[in-house]
Amino acid sequence: MKRIFYCITAVDNAYTPHLGTLLSSIGENAFEKGFDYSIYFTIIDFGISENNKEKLMLVSQKNNSIKLFFKTANAEMVRNRLNLPDRSDVNRKIINFSALLLDHFIPKNAEYLLWLDVDTIILKPIHILFDKKPKLFAGVLDIVSSSIRNKTIGNDHSPYFNCGVILW
Repeated sequence: MKRIFYCITAVDNAYTPHLGTLLSSIGENAFEKGFDYSIYFTIIDFGISENNKEKLMLVSQKNNSIKLFFKTANAEMVRNRLNLPDRSDVNRKIINFSALLLDHFIPKNAEYLLWLDVDTIILKPIHILFDKKPKLFAGVLDIVSSSIRNKTIGNDHSPYFNCGVILW
């Protein structure tokens, strides 16, 4: 039986070229001969134009094992679900905050989920990430200054990690 690996990202219309590059890199590098799996890729859509959706579908169709699913989102929905204030500093990062709502966008039967920022490039087969149970958390400390972090998330003392790739 063919395994299904679930991937997800969030993007607005301005970053669809980056997403197209990510999808191309998945199509070219994420699959290894002898491994039969599909990638179901959910795109949290913050206003992608129909024209750009069509272009993304064309990129994904170059590899029959990649299926795209668009889930509409907006700033109000993210703010409400996370109880965030309606402030300009929060709204500028609303796509980033959507990573905290992954369970709202994927099927409940997904064993694992791989979050990928749209500026990520896949260079190797990804099945190895899904074949091992994660035993640790690894992250890169974000270099944002504490004063900016305090304004955006209200805490300048706790570590803040860059979360461009998350295996959940």
